[in-house]
Amino acid sequence: MMNSVLAAFLAMICWGVGDFLIQKSTRRIGVSETLFLIGFVGSFVLLPFVWFDFKFISSLEIFLFFLFFGIFTYFVSMINLEALRVGKLFVVEVLLEIELPITIILAVLLLKESLSFSLICLFVLVFVGLVFVVLPKIYLVKKFIFEHGTGLAILAAVGMGIINFLTGYIAINISPLLSVWFAWVIFTIITFVFLIKKKKFVWKKYFIKKIDLATLVMCLLDTAAWVFFAFAIVGSGLAVAIGITESYPAIALFLGVFVNKEKITKHQIFGALLVIIVSFCIGFFFG
Repeated sequence: MMNSVLAAFLAMICWGVGDFLIQKSTRRIGVSETLFLIGFVGSFVLLPFVWFDFKFISSLEIFLFFLFFGIFTYFVSMINLEALRVGKLFVVEVLLEIELPITIILAVLLLKESLSFSLICLFVLVFVGLVFVVLPKIYLVKKFIFEHGTGLAILAAVGMGIINFLTGYIAINISPLLSVWFAWVIFTIITFVFLIKKKKFVWKKYFIKKIDLATLVMCLLDTAAWVFFAFAIVGSGLAVAIGITESYPAIALFLGVFVNKEKITKHQIFGALLVIIVSFCIGFFFG
């Protein structure tokens, strides 16, 4: 099996680059359309690899559990996107980082993972660094209560924490690949039905004209990120894996600077460097 720490860092890189491309895609072809393409490509690419894992879906209870997981993933994604639509980006991104402590708490309480004091301190540093990364001006934190989308962002963060936990539970107890593939399939089907109902789906438009190299890379990177994350959980545990992979906004930040020529503040640079350094410490000492 792949080294779990390597898998966690690969997930971090894939998520960072993937989110950078997802932002461009949603602005070019739409949110639902982008989500459908990611799910479709990911499900298709992973199918040959999960073929022999279908045997693990050995009962109706397991099947219904996977079905619930896929539906839950869809709704959390919609809440997340709605928060981004109605709220200010920096507010939503800061609040979404709440998924880090929520995931760690669930790992300790439900997966019975143990944390040392030094590891908890490193998690705190990661969280603080991530807040610095996504917050353009520190004083703006005072406006959170009065911004649109705050409630939705917190709800989405809680949902993502639960998704991280469920991914870990399935990866450890059933199959890492199925923890991604099954949710992808359910998510894709629901999104497809939504697009058909809204009369937004045109096969030629999305699969002939809209899929370019960047779109394909985006789909593959986002899928690979979740697969690497699942394998990292199996090897290192959910808490350590999320402590490393959650640093992906730092990657997206640097891509925004070097590719889009975006301007960032000194505290954002400090936050990005902090989370990357701390992530390496987590991987080196606890992976």
